[in-house]
This record gives sequence, structure tokens and C-alpha cells, in this order.
Amino acid sequence: MTIWEGTLRDGIDAVVIKPALWEIDGNLDYYNTWASGGQGAREHPQLAAEQAAAVSARATRGDLTPFRGVVLFNCANADALGPDCNPGSDRPIGINQDSCIGNPRGLAWCDITIVVTREGAERALAAAPQLASDPPNVIRVWLNDRRGVDLVRGGLDGEYDLYLRVERMP
Repeated sequence: MTIWEGTLRDGIDAVVIKPALWEIDGNLDYYNTWASGGQGAREHPQLAAEQAAAVSARATRGDLTPFRGVVLFNCANADALGPDCNPGSDRPIGINQDSCIGNPRGLAWCDITIVVTREGAERALAAAPQLASDPPNVIRVWLNDRRGVDLVRGGLDGEYDLYLRVERMP
């Protein structure tokens, strides 16, 4: 699928991509909240300012490396899952304890964010693949769930790769 197509001007334009991969368990409550944009963390001015600063810094550097943006779903703690991580609820893949904006070190899912500028796209087109097995011009987004979290004796234990390809259009 084409995510975006157009012209990026040097030092002016950027495309911000926030990919998400969801596990479907049958309860759409969390997905519907996420899809509606009504999540409180997204509307918090301080978190929005921190996210904008992180996006601006990536755009200035032409850095296409994915980063964890604003926290969207929290779990109670590292040992037991809280209300946003209930078994049977659809949830985004990538719940772990890596720090993100608004959640320095708790078990959470945060917006994965990629900032694409013309300079970054050119660098990606010229770079060697991240892994030898990857095709050229591909950005690998690693989505891993924290291992061993007791989700009613099942654990999350998900590990997925999402791929984005950068292309120059004629």
C-alpha cells in the first residue's frame, strides 16, 4: 500500500508516519478508542509539545529511525497487566518497558513514529540494508512485546517486524 506520495522540499517538508499492528482478540474497545483519536495522552499539551520536539529533531537530522512517541496504553505494572491490557481485548503489538514520551519506564504501548524528509529518504536510498536479508531502501520497524508478562498464564511474547520501503518516483 502507498502511505504517501508527493514532493518533499529540502529542510521544509516532512511526513510523519505512525504505523501500528494490532492483535485481534474480539473486544474492540481499545482499538475504537485509539482509532477515534480520543486518547487523553494525545490531547495533553505537554506530551504533544514533547512529541513535536522529537519529530522536529528527527526531521532536522534527516533520521528515519523509528522511535517510541507518546504513550497511548499503560499496563498496571511489569508483573500483572492492568485494565488497558486485559485478556480478550484487541491491543497493539509492541507493549514493553522501553521509555517513551509520557512514560519513562513503565509497561506500555506508545505511538511508533517515523519522520521522513527528503534528506532522510535520499540517505535511505543510498544506504545498505539494516540486515543483510533485507531488500534495499527498507526501514525495519521492530514491534516486540515484553516477554514473560503473565496475561492469564499466556504471556504476550509477540515479536514482529513491520517493513516500510522508501522509493523515488519518476
